[in-house]
Order: sequence, then C-alpha cells, then structure tokens
Amino acid sequence: MKLAKTTQWIYSLALVGVLCILFAFAFALPAKAESQPVQPPREQILFPADFRDFFRFGEEGATAAPKYIFAGADYIIFADDDVLTLKKADGNVLTADISALSKAHEKRFSEFHTQGGTYVILSDGLSLYAINLSAPTLTPTLLLENEMALASAFTILNDSLYLKGNYLTQYALSVTAEGLTASNKHILTDSPVTTGYRGSSLFLLTAEGNVVTPSDDGTQVMAGNTSFPVSAKPLSIALKEDHLYYLGEGTNNTRAVYTINLSTGTEKLLVGLTNPSACGLAVSGNTMYVAYAHPDTTKKQFIARYTLTQEIATLSGEICAYSSRPDRLSETASAISEYEGTVFVADGKNNRIVSFDGTAYASIPLDFSPTFLSVSKDYILTGADNRIVLLKKDGSFEREITGLDEGERVKKATYASSEKFYVLVEETVQGLPYYSVSEYRLAEKQFTKDFIPADKSERVLALATDLSNHLYLLKATGVNVYDAEGKALTAVTGNFSEAYDLQVDFENNIYFLLTENRIGIVKNGETQISILYNLLLDYPYLKNESPTAFHLSFLEKPCYVLYSGFVMKTENVVLSSPVEIAVPPEVDLSAPHDGAEYVTAEVGAVFFHFDLSVDGTQNPAALGYERITAPTTYIYLGDTGAYAYVLGGQNAGFIRKEYLTDIFPEGEHTAGVGTPVTSVACNLYRYPLLFSVYQIKDENAATVTLQKNTALKITGEVTHEGITYCILSYGEGTTYLPKNLITYTTTPTASQSYTLRTVQKVYGETPVLYADKECTQKICELSDESRIRVYAVKEGVATVVLISETEDGVTTQTHGFMQEKFLVNRGSNVGVIALVILLLVVSLVLSTAYFIKRKGNLPPEDNF
Repeated sequence: MKLAKTTQWIYSLALVGVLCILFAFAFALPAKAESQPVQPPREQILFPADFRDFFRFGEEGATAAPKYIFAGADYIIFADDDVLTLKKADGNVLTADISALSKAHEKRFSEFHTQGGTYVILSDGLSLYAINLSAPTLTPTLLLENEMALASAFTILNDSLYLKGNYLTQYALSVTAEGLTASNKHILTDSPVTTGYRGSSLFLLTAEGNVVTPSDDGTQVMAGNTSFPVSAKPLSIALKEDHLYYLGEGTNNTRAVYTINLSTGTEKLLVGLTNPSACGLAVSGNTMYVAYAHPDTTKKQFIARYTLTQEIATLSGEICAYSSRPDRLSETASAISEYEGTVFVADGKNNRIVSFDGTAYASIPLDFSPTFLSVSKDYILTGADNRIVLLKKDGSFEREITGLDEGERVKKATYASSEKFYVLVEETVQGLPYYSVSEYRLAEKQFTKDFIPADKSERVLALATDLSNHLYLLKATGVNVYDAEGKALTAVTGNFSEAYDLQVDFENNIYFLLTENRIGIVKNGETQISILYNLLLDYPYLKNESPTAFHLSFLEKPCYVLYSGFVMKTENVVLSSPVEIAVPPEVDLSAPHDGAEYVTAEVGAVFFHFDLSVDGTQNPAALGYERITAPTTYIYLGDTGAYAYVLGGQNAGFIRKEYLTDIFPEGEHTAGVGTPVTSVACNLYRYPLLFSVYQIKDENAATVTLQKNTALKITGEVTHEGITYCILSYGEGTTYLPKNLITYTTTPTASQSYTLRTVQKVYGETPVLYADKECTQKICELSDESRIRVYAVKEGVATVVLISETEDGVTTQTHGFMQEKFLVNRGSNVGVIALVILLLVVSLVLSTAYFIKRKGNLPPEDNF
C-alpha cells in the first residue's frame, strides 16, 4: 500500500522523535557505579581493654625508650635521641629518624594548630623543627637554626613562639606553601626560663620555682613575677587550665608528680613514683602520661596513663607490651579458651588465669605458672608440666588430677561437650618425643591415661574436639580423627606443615592457625587447605606479630587469637555458624500438620534450637545448642542434607540425622479405647506441645476452641516430654490433647439404677468433677444448682453423671467422679421419688377437703 505524502511526513517525524527520546534517555542514565570492595569488620583487641595501650618499645623502628613525651587530643609523641614515634588514637603509628639532631640537649615539644592541621614543634637545644602530623609521613623540617635561645625552653601561645636565652624572644608563626615559618617580632625582658607550656595564658616555670607570665601581645613581662614553692627539681612540665603539673626529682633520686594551683599558688603532691626511671610528663584533656625510660633496656619501659579529676590522679592504664594489670597479659601467656562468650587466658609469668566476659575483667591467682587451659560450662582445667588442676569457674579449687608419670608433660588441653577433657601429653624416650592423649571424665571423676596410646612416629602439634565428640590430632602430614571411645576414624591427609593449631566448627570443618598470620580451612570431606583470612590487616603496626594459639566459638562467628601480650577478636574467619542457619522453606513451622512423626535423639546428639515464642510464622535462626544427655523424643518436621528439623518444648531446631532413630508414622502409635468426649472446653493444637505458637487457627486467624463435651475419635496416643497426649481426628485434620482432658469410660445406660443428688459447698470448699477415680484430673467446678446422677459410691468417691444444658438448649451428660462429702440426698431412685410425690399430692388434697368441711360446721364468731 502506498502512503500519502502527509502520512509519510507524520511517520518520519514520529520516528525521529522516538530516536531523540531514546538518545536523551541514554545520555541521561547515570553511569554504573564501580563496586567498592567490602571492608571486613575491624578486629577488636580484648587484652588490653584499649588497643592503644599495647606497644613494644625498641622494636620495629619504634623508640627504644619513651625518654621524652608529649600528648595531644588524639595522639602521643615519645622519643629518644634517635627515633621519634607518633602513636595516633586510631591505632596508626608513624616514626621519624631524628638521629641527626643534637644529643647534647633534651628534646622539647610544643603544639601549633592551623586550619591545615596540627604541627608539633621539636627542639633539640640548638634548632627548632616543625613536624606536620597531618602528613602521611613524619618529616622534621627546619624552622629556626642556631638560636642561642634554644639552649633552654620554648613555648607557643596563639600564633607566637617564645624562646628563652639571655632574653625572652617572640616570633610570629605562619603557614605558607612551603610549610611552617617563623619571623622575629619582639625582644622581651630578660627572664631565666627553663621550661614552658602553652595554655589559655603563657606560663614559664624557672628552675628557682618562679612562674613568669608574659602578656598576650608579647610586649612585656607582667610586673612582680609570682613565686610558688617547689618541692622538687622540675624535670618536665605540663599545663591544664589553671593547674600546672611537673615531674620533680627529690633527694636520693626519688621522683613524683606535683600540681600547682595557679590561682591560689598552693602545691600538692599528686602521685608518688617509686620507679626512679620516670623521666617525662604530658597532659592532654583529662589524661596525664608519665614516661618511664629505664636506662637498662632489659627492664620494663612504659608510659603510665592517669585520669585527672580536679587535683586527683587515678592510674587507668599502661602503654607497653606486657603488664600485670587485670586487663593485660605477660609475654608467656600461652593458652586461650572460650565458653559462651567468656574468654580465658593462661597468663604464665603473672601466675594467674585472666578472663573477660564482654563487660568486666577477672583474675584467678595460682601458685604456679599455667601453660595449658581449657574451660567447660562449670570448670577450668589448667596446669603446667605434669600437674593437672581442676578449678571451678569462680576460681575455687576443685581437685588435683593425678595419673601422669614423672617426665610426662601436658602440652595442650581441650574440652568435649560430653563433659570430658582431653590433654595432649609429651614424653621423651631415648631422645625421641612420644605423644599420647589422656582423658578426664567430669561426671565419673575418672582419669584415663593413654586414652589414645603414645605414638612416636610424628610430632603432634595440637588437639581439638567437635560437637559430635570426635577428637582431632594435628600433625604435619595430616589430622588423625577418633570417636568418643578412642576408635580411629578416617584421617585427613595432606601437607599441614605450616599449621600449628586447629579448631573444628559445628559442621566438622577444620580450621588451622598458619604461619605468616593466616587462618586456613579444610572443609568436611576435603584435604586441601584454603586460606580464609589474613589477621591484623587493620593494625599495620602489629603486622609482624605472630599468634600463639586461637579458639573458635561453636555457636557464633567470633575467633579469638592469642598473641604475645594481647588477645584479638575477629568475626572475619568462620564461614558458617548455626546462628546463621534459618528454617528452610520446605520445613513450614506454621502450617497445620497431619500425622506427625516422632524421632528419638540418642545421647550425645546436639540440638540446635530456635525460639518460636514470639511468632511461629517466622523462620528464625538458631539461638543456641544443648547436648542430649538422655534419649529424647522429638516431633519430626523434615530434613535437609545432614540435619533433621524437629520440635521439642517451645523450641524448634535441628539435629544431625545420624543421631536420630525410631522415625515412625502416626499409624504405629498405641490406639486409644472407645469413643470419648472432651470434658472441658480447650484450644486445639497441631502438635503435642501446649504453646500458643502451635494452636490451630481458622480461616480468620482465630484460635479454634473445642467446645465442652464434643465427641471425637482417638487414633492413637503419644508420650512427649513426660505428658501423654491423645491423637484425635478433627474435621479433615489431626489435633492433640492431653490425655487427662479426655473421658474414656462409657456413659452409664438408662437401665442402671441411680440416685438424684444435689451438691453443696463444704466449709467453703467448692465441689469439683474429676475425670478419674483418684480425683486428680479436674474437669470442672460445680455450682449448688448442678444436677447430679449418682450411680455408685465407694470409699468416699461417687461415680456420677453431670446433667447440663448447652447454649442452644441441647441437654448434655458428662461422666465423672467426685467426693461424696459434697452430695446432698434427694431420694433413692426415680420410682421412689414418683411415689413420694404422689402420696404428698393425695395427702395435700385430703387435708384441704377436711379443713373446708370443718370450717362449714363451726359456730359464728363472737362480735366485740
């Protein structure tokens, strides 16, 4: 068909328009953002409490001793004559080589803030250097050179730099493209200043104890220099608001920190220092630092941290590698263990066990230096050499475990969740090391030596257990695996020469602590180590530290790693954890369940449970786990792979299938007797678990309630968690009710003789109808108007039928039992009652006729 020209123009314009719109959209669409690598969560240092407190002096280019110290709001600087170290609050550490500076004078520091960052001014007694703390590297740049004034003190106030030589000289500070510069501005009055500090005003302390205060513009020294008493020779000075702090040296090289209230002129001893190596003082905010640079580098060199409150200083921490403080470790801390979130460390040199529960630190003192450690729910197993000690969690002594021979040494220990400890024992025979495993059972208090006999073929490096009570022994050529009875299972073979510790997760994956700060994994069924994680990625200044041991939490993801002097916690290691496993879609916990099946979990099985108390329609993740200590029946919901999903109590969960037996369907349950009726109104449940999350709901999400005396058919019985339930057909489904709510005895027939009785309270006690002759299973309480048919009375208990009427007028009968004392007589039987009623009526009629006739024969009454 040939189009008209007008139509062709219209189509052409439309096509052009469409193309323009497409181009516009194409250019308008935002460019696809490049994916950013996901940074792992930062590793957390547990010991010490503040990761900034851990620092090794004299190693890896850091200062050999904190001989000189200065502090800012978010950093500390310390130096000796060769190296300056900047330790920032975020954990970064930078160093600068200052070996070319003069060693003839002490190093002094001051701080200068600019819009471009923070500078620290360093004096070596001959020249001044500016160091930009905001730069990626520390580079001292010359600020002033060969100034005679640099022989003593300098300080900074606002934008002015003050130097003291023969005169107090003021320089103006400015920042240019080349960096920080200083230009001469004023020459002030002579003042023998020895040291100084910047604050809201400028204070300079002389060796004689005079405090000199120049004016802000630097034009004069205020008249009448104030003189304060000084108890010791000032070695280092710092200023905070209206208090001046100084580290002073007294007689016999005794040292202390004093404070002078500049408003009142009073001096106070703040901290007495028994260590004569104290040499530096710094104050920043509410924190005071005292540096200890012992001349013998083999002795402890550290920085003590104090919290300042008014004129009180409280020791709050130490910056060093090792310490005996509650949150610190010695260099010989050798073993780590964890149970339910509390971490325990064997702290050898400090003769103690330290722990941290996430909130507080605790310490258990010992009379020996522990070398191994393992913890259970209630106990701690520790010791050294061939000594094994069992402690309670509170630190109290439980018992000494004997059985090892002289010359045998325990190297490591581990806990099995079946309440057993295993210890790895080493013994040298004719120069060859032998390795065996001994077992201690908590319940039996029994020690079994050589549970795994000695083996000299290869060195055993470590041992671990899994939740199934399998025992794993690490060797350079593989991992030997044993069951709970000591029987050898299939070993994992491979090249494990770089591994020196191991742990096993809940799925029997094996994790290894490897050289070069790495953690690897061999997944269940594999033999190849895969590298999972490189430790200490976020702490560059710790990158050369080597782990001693590690511990994995079975339940959650944390991995705890012990180093020489500190403990690190990371959540970047474990690939899987039961808390991450949710109920799979094919296992619906909320749907009504016809024909429940039941399984029995064997002793030793582990039940990972969910909490369904809030909403049974959710698919939650596992909250925790518990070991099965006695055969336990669960309701079987289905399985996925290695695990079966089950119900027990108010919890759903999963159990490894190899620990489950006796899976049987509904039809194999013990059948009930007769056709019962319920004795009370009650809710219907889809499982034999009386929790709201298992109540059956109708189409309107309303709870289905069984009316009193409803006839039901029993299809079987099941006992679950100590309660016997009847399995009942209800409509097209199945429901469960406790057996004590079901009446089994057939209602007495009409031909049986009975007596009508009524009930009444006895001394205020309410009559009760029971479902059993023992009067223990209550059906309902009775009122005084209740109609009762009594069929028999024996030993004070009556067999009765309660006559009642439903709301729609239908008369119902409920069979039961009650105590005789509540019954009131109303006749022997129906025939007797009818005869009595007839005689009463005849008697009443005759009596009435007699009185009427008699009244007619009486004389008239007297009138008064």
